Amino acid sequence: QRVKLRILRQDEEHAFDIALYYMHIEKQMDKAYEWAKINWQQAKLQEDSALLSKAKQLAMDESQ
Repeated sequence: QRVKLRILRQDEEHAFDIALYYMHIEKQMDKAYEWAKINWQQAKLQEDSALLSKAKQLAMDESQ
């Protein structure tokens, strides 16, 4: 429920968690990728890079 509230609020401070939610729970890779990009703009750690790369690849795979 917290994640859904964060999505409704467009809470960019929790973009990493929202990306994971879309990736693993909702299985909406395009949205996971969008949130991973938002996260990358704010936090550029190794785990953020890994999330961005994985979300991008999954979104590309999904669109094929």
